[in-house]
Amino acid sequence: MQAKTGKLIKPHSDATADLILDVAQELLQTRGYNGISYQDIAEQVGIRKASIHHHFATKAELGVKLLCRYRRQWHAFLAGVDESTAGPWEKFDQYLDPFRATARTGDRACLCGILGAEFAALAPELQQEVQGFFRDNETWLAALLSHGRRSRQFRFQGDAASEAAVIFACLEGSLIVARAARNPLQFDAVIVQLKGRLGR
Repeated sequence: MQAKTGKLIKPHSDATADLILDVAQELLQTRGYNGISYQDIAEQVGIRKASIHHHFATKAELGVKLLCRYRRQWHAFLAGVDESTAGPWEKFDQYLDPFRATARTGDRACLCGILGAEFAALAPELQQEVQGFFRDNETWLAALLSHGRRSRQFRFQGDAASEAAVIFACLEGSLIVARAARNPLQFDAVIVQLKGRLGR
């Protein structure tokens, strides 16, 4: 997405609010929540800080709106995977695709993974959204793992919920490590290990 518009946008339009969220997400995924300001966003969008405050009175409010949007988009993505006629392994690969794409940018991590690293400094309403995103993923993964085990596609130790928590933690953590190491191949290595845990 080309965030820099090069011109002022009408400050009260819905399109401006969406663009503010787009730019805020891009900045958050590269710099973290405490590493950006309304001034940073305003410069990228091409509007004044006051215009951002019109749409999002506080940074916490902006963060909550952004996370709610992020979770809605992720729910839609997971629903699409669920509706696929693919088998458990193919669905697992589909689930991994956004993580792979993020790793390949070289400078980003999952939005909620970044915020999870800054969890103690977040407002309570932001903390709740981050925790909700983590639960969403672990719940979905547990359901996929259970289905895969019943169909004898997956083989893993312990219960599905525990395995889902391990897989999700590895995915989020490895994105941050691969970014710090500037080596997306580290993320690919983690995927190989995770698939080995499931019997491939």
